[in-house]
Formats: sequence, structure tokens, C-alpha cells
Amino acid sequence: RNPKTQRSVIPQWLKPVILCGYFTGMRLNEILTLKRRQLFLDKRMIFLSDLDNIKEGKPKRIPVHKKLHPILEECLNGNSSLVENIFLLKDSKGNRPIKKDSLESAFRRLVRVLRPEPRFSFHDLRHTFRSNGSRSGISDRILERILGHSDNNGCLDSHLSVQHRYGAISDQELVDAIDQLTFDHGDSEINSTPLILNPVSFLLAKTKKQDIREIEYPANYSE
Repeated sequence: RNPKTQRSVIPQWLKPVILCGYFTGMRLNEILTLKRRQLFLDKRMIFLSDLDNIKEGKPKRIPVHKKLHPILEECLNGNSSLVENIFLLKDSKGNRPIKKDSLESAFRRLVRVLRPEPRFSFHDLRHTFRSNGSRSGISDRILERILGHSDNNGCLDSHLSVQHRYGAISDQELVDAIDQLTFDHGDSEINSTPLILNPVSFLLAKTKKQDIREIEYPANYSE
């Protein structure tokens, strides 16, 4: 909790949203609107169709990392089967879909406490995913497919045929690729500047976070 306001620095409903962005590189809107019908945990796959109002305007498959699987499973089991949204804002007012302004407000509180230099946004998780993927040895072509960039102008495989772009990579290849993803690649950077946080990162920690006023060292998203 923030010692000044006694409000939770990272509310419980925000953690799985941040971790989903970290493990998938998905855009914020894609995460907040993620529905049960789009999630296939048995196949470890998220499927967004061209009707789901995604930026690319075409179907997209996103493999589920083995560390993200139990997080999504917990979200599903913790929600009523009648509720379509995977991620819900849960507080004293009840459970409801997360609106973008609610998340941005919570994220601003988080940034105010962490006091990062330089400041970072939720979208930087997408860039972090891309960097971790490259440093883990995942091919650019597969990473661009996961991120939804594979046939945009200027991308690596934009010269390939439509059949090749859409049919060459199987679901199993995507899952195998995401299992290669590792996170111990040094300090995170924003615009080539090392990211420094004043308190310890505790999103993935199993122990209680230490007093945020006493810790000051470079952050690594892989903690």
C-alpha cells in the first residue's frame, strides 16, 4: 500500500491485466475486451477475429505462455460463467468490465509511487515483449505474427504471398515459440534509456513487498 494514502499500489484486478500485456504483447484494448469465447486454454491460444475491432482488421492468434496460463485460468474460475469478460474490476462496488479510464487512473497511481525515470506507459509492455522475444531467439517472423505486424508495409515478410503469410505458421509452432520466451535479458529500457524504479518490483513476487521508501535500484521486468 501507498504509506501516504493507504491505497493499494497495485490493486488485485490490475495485476493480471499487466501480466497479460507482459506475456503476450497484446494492446490494452485487446486485453480489456478479451472474452471467454476468444480464449482456448486447452490449446493455449487466444484467437481474435476480424470482427473483434482489433487494429489490424484481420484475425490474429496469440499463444499463451506457460506462466500466463494459470493466471488466465484463475481469472476464468474466479468469474461467473455468465460473465463474458476475462478481466474484471473488482472492488466494493462489485464486479464489472474494466474501462480504459479506470485502468489508466490506476496505472498513473502506480507510476506516481514507482517514480520511474523515464516514465513508461502500458504500451511499453508491448515493446518489452518484442525485445524479450528477440533476445530469446524467437524468429522475427513469428514475433511479428503474434504482434499483428506480419503483413504491414515495411515488415519482414510483407513481400510474401497472402497464402504464405496466413497459412505457414501453425498453432503448435506459435506455442512452441512462446515457450522459448525468457525474461532475464538485463534492465528494461525505454527509448534506449535504462528504466530506473525507486521501489522493488513486486508483481511476480510471492512475498510481501518491502517498504517502498527504503529501496532504490534498477528495475528488471523479469523479477
